[in-house]
Amino acid sequence: MSKNVIIGVLVVALAVAGFIGFQQNEDKTVYRTQLENTYQYNFQALLTTVKNIETNMSKAMISSSDSMSIELLSDVWRQSDLAQNYLSRLPLGHRVLKDTETFLNKLSNFSYAMAKINMNGKKLNDDQQADLERLKNSSTYLLQQLNTMNEQIQQGEVKFSSDDINQAREQLDEASDNLVTKGFTAVDKEMVDYPKLIYDGPFSDHIEDIKPKGLKGDKVTKEDGEEKVKEFMGDEIESIESSEKSEGVITTFMYNLNLKDKEENGYIEISENGGNVLKFMKNRLPDEQKISMEEAQKKADDYLKEIGYVDMVNTYHEKYSNTGVFNYAYSQDDVVVYADLIKIQIALDDGEVLGLEAQGFHMAHHNRKIEEAEITLEDAKENLSTRLEVTSERLALIPTEFETEVLCYEFKGTYKNEMYIIYVNAKTGKEQQILKIIEGDESVLTL
Repeated sequence: MSKNVIIGVLVVALAVAGFIGFQQNEDKTVYRTQLENTYQYNFQALLTTVKNIETNMSKAMISSSDSMSIELLSDVWRQSDLAQNYLSRLPLGHRVLKDTETFLNKLSNFSYAMAKINMNGKKLNDDQQADLERLKNSSTYLLQQLNTMNEQIQQGEVKFSSDDINQAREQLDEASDNLVTKGFTAVDKEMVDYPKLIYDGPFSDHIEDIKPKGLKGDKVTKEDGEEKVKEFMGDEIESIESSEKSEGVITTFMYNLNLKDKEENGYIEISENGGNVLKFMKNRLPDEQKISMEEAQKKADDYLKEIGYVDMVNTYHEKYSNTGVFNYAYSQDDVVVYADLIKIQIALDDGEVLGLEAQGFHMAHHNRKIEEAEITLEDAKENLSTRLEVTSERLALIPTEFETEVLCYEFKGTYKNEMYIIYVNAKTGKEQQILKIIEGDESVLTL
């Protein structure tokens, strides 16, 4: 065999070997990426369940209603079992899994047993309340450790599918050492029957499940809708491009907007029934903040009145990407009607209105006959937990998942520097709902 032939064969062999090696390396990279994504999914699910556990444990600490305590503690039981399931899917090592699962298992058993006590019409005694508080503190500590891990994961400092997992193991291992030394009551799960409950969802979840009540007037055409857009947006518009009609709970026409003297554009949705503006959005992210959230809320207040919405009260707000987002609910006869929702977005650089969402309002708004409360404010307040320090109170009409609304006394208060809103049924005097308020530097959210 000639020298050139031998060299040619070697070159081909090396090329094939190189290709195979490259392909194997690429396959390993794809596999490692898929594995990492799976681990991160399970970690995020674990984080969510522990957040739910910590929130419901906090609510249970200030609940004075047996039915509400049953609901909260039963959910802690379910979330604890879910957390154990997600934890078992992470590559965290036997000891970490064992210790943390022990905590979650005992938390599950305890919440089960305490719900059973409430179902039998009994109150938790002082020792059980102390155990409940210790478990709540432990769940808070675990959540803090998981949040720290999550920050490291999001920043790329820790990956489950690499050697960096040792850092994650050490983080959760430290949490486990603390958790397993906590004193709390262990209860045999087999001795407890799971209570069957019906749950009301958060106030905003009702929107997708009801028929529109606030859309009045004749149907409009696509051309009619375009005129409505021009009337609503005024001289801001350079041109309008209409798109197809969107069928759904509310049938709408959508229009893309090119705005004058600006690089930004936007879109707007008009309802076919009545020709109401349900939503509009400008595609701009402010680069900096020059006005305060208080100034931005004043602009949102004025804007609502300008476009014809009166008797609206601000219920909460948040800030992100130099944009203020303000939620409003309708007020009728000094009763806050939470189903009638509107959201306004204000740019924090110049106060420009960047968005409006009014679908909730038009889905629910109608003339209501609000019945008188059957118990007094003072009677309702007496049913609150003595742990809650009340800071404000008012009447509110809150939605349920059954397309009904319940008149309640709304009490805002604090417990150990954390804020809550308690809704007491104005007819029965029982707790209807508990919300935990999450406050940031310039944001107020509820859970």
